[in-house]
Amino acid sequence: MKNNIVLLVVLICVSTFAQNKKGKFLIPKKTTEITGDFGLSINNHESKYEDDDFYRDDKAFDFNFSPNFGYAINDNFILGLGAGFRHSYRKFYYEDNSLDYKGENNSYSIFPYIKKYLSLGKSVAFSIRGEARYTHSDYKSDDYDSTVINSDNDSDTDEFFIGVRPGLSLFVTKKILLKASFGSLGYNTRKFKRHNEDNPYESKSKRLNFSFNNTQLVAGLTFLL
Repeated sequence: MKNNIVLLVVLICVSTFAQNKKGKFLIPKKTTEITGDFGLSINNHESKYEDDDFYRDDKAFDFNFSPNFGYAINDNFILGLGAGFRHSYRKFYYEDNSLDYKGENNSYSIFPYIKKYLSLGKSVAFSIRGEARYTHSDYKSDDYDSTVINSDNDSDTDEFFIGVRPGLSLFVTKKILLKASFGSLGYNTRKFKRHNEDNPYESKSKRLNFSFNNTQLVAGLTFLL
């Protein structure tokens, strides 16, 4: 499915470029840009085997929202600030009482950014976005495992990313853009801490990462004021 989405975006951009060779994509200086990403997922799954007493009930919920506000300090050059929130929840249990789990995660992020649009035609542009992003996540669990004395795994994570993200933008009206971003190139640091009295744990990591694939495709709309 995602392969088809990427192919469709590429074909639309190539087609638009071919039809608008003489035009130029333009977001004028002093334009305000409002964009963002939104996602919602709800899942409820039950498993039962007729030849056994096994029964499992699994529920999951995931919500994320990330508004971005930018201002064109020059033609096709945006200076902006974004924030993000993500909440996820999962609960499952086995009827034989061997495992009963509840887990909840909340993530908060903030990221100043700059973005440059490179015209491919009157209605389509390739974009390069540079950003510095800080994300803090809190994970809390309430679970019982008959095989583990203390299965408490409450934790928190701090992450910092600095890098660039490529994308494509397409005018669908004079004031609305369809956008798609995919992959990233950047430097990431991560600090993880698990708050378990019997088995505390901390870790730190640093990495330079390049990812350019359709699994990181993010699509949305941009509004110009």
